[in-house]
Amino acid sequence: MHTDFVELFTVQRQKYLLKTEALFVARQQQWFDAFSEHFQTVCTEIVKLQNESSLPVISRIEYTMLYTHLTNRRYVAEVWVYGDELYLDRSQRMVGNFDISFLFVYFSELWDKLLSARKRYVGRISAQEVASLMIQTLPDFYLYLANTAIFARQLP
Repeated sequence: MHTDFVELFTVQRQKYLLKTEALFVARQQQWFDAFSEHFQTVCTEIVKLQNESSLPVISRIEYTMLYTHLTNRRYVAEVWVYGDELYLDRSQRMVGNFDISFLFVYFSELWDKLLSARKRYVGRISAQEVASLMIQTLPDFYLYLANTAIFARQLP
């Protein structure tokens, strides 16, 4: 990949992470409330499924974002439940989705900016290479969901 484009990506990535941090600080209570409400809904669904005997006792709830969703620019975290055997558990099940597009506003803007900037590198930077860079930076942005969950849990 062209060195100038990687440098542009690095600078812009940092800029958009700082924008996301500012958004997180400005809207943290809204984000915490949204997560808490969603988590309560998921727990209610789990209890309903367990009362219907279609879901055994669970040991873990996981919010995960699939790369296929990301590459389609669909910012949704799937909510999965697992028993004691985690990923080997035959009764693992998806129990919901959480729209996390509010966390990925600047991620999406960064992606658009990079797609636009690649036009200056005709034939040297493909859209797939931009997608690869975005996948590499996903954990940096997804960390805001983890922090939202951690801080929302600490609410009274």
